Amino acid sequence: MAIKQNLGFLILCIVLGLPALMVLTAALVPDYIIRAQTILKKRPRRSFLVGLVNAAFFVALAFVLVSPNIEALNIIGGFIGVIVLPLFIVVGMLIAAACIGERIGLICSKRQSTLLRQLLIGTVVVIPALIVPIFGWLVVLIILLIG
Repeated sequence: MAIKQNLGFLILCIVLGLPALMVLTAALVPDYIIRAQTILKKRPRRSFLVGLVNAAFFVALAFVLVSPNIEALNIIGGFIGVIVLPLFIVVGMLIAAACIGERIGLICSKRQSTLLRQLLIGTVVVIPALIVPIFGWLVVLIILLIG
């Protein structure tokens, strides 16, 4: 019974918390999101490789800093693992969702939509992929690395 409650809470956090966090981030740094969207559209392969290198570097750095028995390094590694990596995940998903929302918005309405509308449309597409096991997770991983 506890597993079902935990899974329900996780799905609720993903469905409600992630879009709210994405909208908050877009409200705080809209120029960065627009600039990153432009870069993603112009050079998607380069964006994927940069995302892959950054993810590998910060995951490795967090593991290396958490493993020794030195308290200061554990704190820094924990900070990287708990704050920096989730921030990269949210920003990467935000940029990818904005690009997806922009394309879907152009197909549906034939006019340029606002950043908030792009984010909402993209989030509606990306969030269900998070809930689908294995295949959805792979799709989201690719979206994150590209974004």
